[in-house]
Amino acid sequence: MRSAKQVKRAFPMAMMILLAGAVFLCGCTGYSGGESGSPPEITVLTTSPTKVPTIEPAAGEEWIVWREGSNTLNPLGDYFAYGPNVDGKKFNALKVEVRSQEPVTVLFLNDRELAKFEAKMATNAGEFMPIARYDDVNYQLIEVESDEDLNVVVWNQGARLTVADFNIWYKV
Repeated sequence: MRSAKQVKRAFPMAMMILLAGAVFLCGCTGYSGGESGSPPEITVLTTSPTKVPTIEPAAGEEWIVWREGSNTLNPLGDYFAYGPNVDGKKFNALKVEVRSQEPVTVLFLNDRELAKFEAKMATNAGEFMPIARYDDVNYQLIEVESDEDLNVVVWNQGARLTVADFNIWYKV
C-alpha cells in the first residue's frame, strides 16, 4: 500500500505522461479536413516595406555611427542612457534617430544632469534639467549641439512595453 506522500509524488509524473501521450496522439493523427478531406486554405498577408529616410551629411560635416540597435523598454519609467565616446573622448554634437512602437521621451543631458536624472529615477526625488527634451517620439531624427559633452536617454513614460530602435551618430 502506498503512503499519501508517495501518491503526491507520483501524481505530477502521471499527469505529465498523460499529457505527453495526448500530444503524441494529436500529432500522429492526420487532418481529416471535414467532408472534402482537403486541408483548409491558408491566407498569406503581405505588406509593402515602409520607406525610411536616410541620413545624408550636410556639406562640411561628417557624421560617424556610434551605435545602431534596439532596446526593449518596460512601461512606467524604464530608460536607457548612452554616453557616446571613443576612447574616453565624449562629444558635444550628436544626431539621434528613434523609431518606437509606443511614444518615448528622448533627453539630451550633460554628465551632471544625467547623474541627477538617474538619482530621480532611483529615488523619485530631485530634479534634472535637460539640454534638450523631445516628448512623444515614435519616429524622429534629432540633432543637438551643446557647449558640453552630451549623453542621450530614451525613456518610456507610457503604460505599455515598447521596442525602440535607437541609432546615434557623433560629428567630427
